[in-house]
Amino acid sequence: MTKYRILIRAFTARRDVMCFKVIAKLLETYGCDVIVSSIRSFDFFIKMWKPHAILFNTQGESLNLRRKSPESKLFFVPGEGMEIGENSIPNLYNNILGQEYYQSTDLIFLWSHNSKKECKQKLKNYSEQKFIVSGNPKLDLVKFNKLNKRKSKIEQVGLSCRFPTINNHQGVPAIRALLPGKISANNLTFASMFGFNSMMNVMEKILKETDLKINLRPHPNEAVDTYFEYVLPYFKKYKKRIKINYSLCLVDWLKEIDIMLSTTSTSIYEATLLNVPIISIDKLSPSALYASKEAEQSREFLDSLDAPKSYKSLINILKNKTKLKLNTKKILNQLKNLHLWPRNNSSCLIIANEVINFLNKVNFKKKIYIPKSILEAIDEIKFKKAMKKNRLHWNFNYNEKYYKLPKDFDHIVKRILNYNN
Repeated sequence: MTKYRILIRAFTARRDVMCFKVIAKLLETYGCDVIVSSIRSFDFFIKMWKPHAILFNTQGESLNLRRKSPESKLFFVPGEGMEIGENSIPNLYNNILGQEYYQSTDLIFLWSHNSKKECKQKLKNYSEQKFIVSGNPKLDLVKFNKLNKRKSKIEQVGLSCRFPTINNHQGVPAIRALLPGKISANNLTFASMFGFNSMMNVMEKILKETDLKINLRPHPNEAVDTYFEYVLPYFKKYKKRIKINYSLCLVDWLKEIDIMLSTTSTSIYEATLLNVPIISIDKLSPSALYASKEAEQSREFLDSLDAPKSYKSLINILKNKTKLKLNTKKILNQLKNLHLWPRNNSSCLIIANEVINFLNKVNFKKKIYIPKSILEAIDEIKFKKAMKKNRLHWNFNYNEKYYKLPKDFDHIVKRILNYNN
């Protein structure tokens, strides 16, 4: 069997890399050579490594990839695969990108049977063999992880941050998102401004009125540096009680905390499955008004979560003086309909197996290419140069020295392989 060279485009470091690293490890167990690349050197790897296959998670990349690497097989693995309506996979192909993007993709993985049904109903020139329902691969990081026994007492409060338009990962000023005509971005920016102000007030109340610890998790599109440079100094007196988690794996953070406070965020899916209690802090500021304009799912989030309307009510919950109301029915329903959960298999392994099965049917021509070790050494030089130009580069662009694999990574892979054999 050919030792396939497989290139994976990890678009966002703290959102995409962990899941793709698991898929890469599974592919390596089949004898493949795999590179998980940030966008920094992605085109460079295509040109010099001549991959047999490319995995990517942004629909709009397919045509560009087909032009740059005509003989590579292209596999679309959605970074966010639960979208419905305007941003759904078939709508993007039909009305925004164009049919050539769809035609240039060899396999399309979907998060749910509902998504496949929508593709079948709406997509022009629908081709059954192109679509594979794998489920949401990120949920493998919950299903196959080492899980802690949850404590009944609250000691560490997790705050899920969602402020990328005012704290952009590469330092783009918020004023750019507020330019006339950018209505959607405006809503997000307003939600970020009000939401951040609310979060700072929440932190101040918790630190002054309780002895609880706080654990912040910056959004994948945010700059982590800003929290160390501005947020921690603001709470200088209490900084020993504040932790900032920016690990590759969201589940690692959820295992550290006892309760999650959040503006509207998809991290509530993993939190729900890990039995982490969730409180929405959207109603403590006008941010809920703008968050609900963003998507139908956002409105359902707000309806599903306990959402105190005053800081006093929030503090009472955290001090266990008021019982937390748990209403996860709508969230669990979304998991069932949009994420293929629960399931008795591994989404990551389904993807790896389907990729291998597809490649085994192709007769590839031999190509001259530069070895992986040399290319990765050059990428390290590129990373250092990029960091000199913009010290925030690492936030979005993966580098293994800045983002270590979780200690339970090998355990997750081993469990996936054992579970499905």
